[in-house]
Amino acid sequence: MLILADFLDSLLRGAVLVSSSLALGGVAWGLWVLRGMPPGTPLGLITRALRLLQLGAITLAAGQALLLALKAARLVDSLGPDALGAFARTEHFDAGVVRAGLALTLAVAARILERAPSSARRWAAVTVLASLVALSSAWLTHATGRLEHRAPLMVLT
Repeated sequence: MLILADFLDSLLRGAVLVSSSLALGGVAWGLWVLRGMPPGTPLGLITRALRLLQLGAITLAAGQALLLALKAARLVDSLGPDALGAFARTEHFDAGVVRAGLALTLAVAARILERAPSSARRWAAVTVLASLVALSSAWLTHATGRLEHRAPLMVLT
């Protein structure tokens, strides 16, 4: 079971990285490329880019949730059912739930942006959410486990 769990963990982490790149890169692409295109730009091009952003955000949320479920299953397998409650009270669990929630919110915001892709206010909301998704990843690194110099290490991450 442990070898399979480690393998799945590696696959899920890779999927989360790809999804994160797709979602956050989609926002950057939208801001720097799509918004700078001339007014006659085909709407289909913008729609496709926003759909890829949504796909990245949704798969990021799903991947993060699956990673948490896999960790919980590994803990229960190793330490028994009491470990599940203890895991649910950790910062790591909270950070994973928040990141998944932010990613889902980003997907919804991108869907709303799709209805009015020229709206500066909607682009600002998507940008803020993408920034929060990026920042939330720092809470899921080794730096959070440190007792000293935790904040600078998280910033560097």
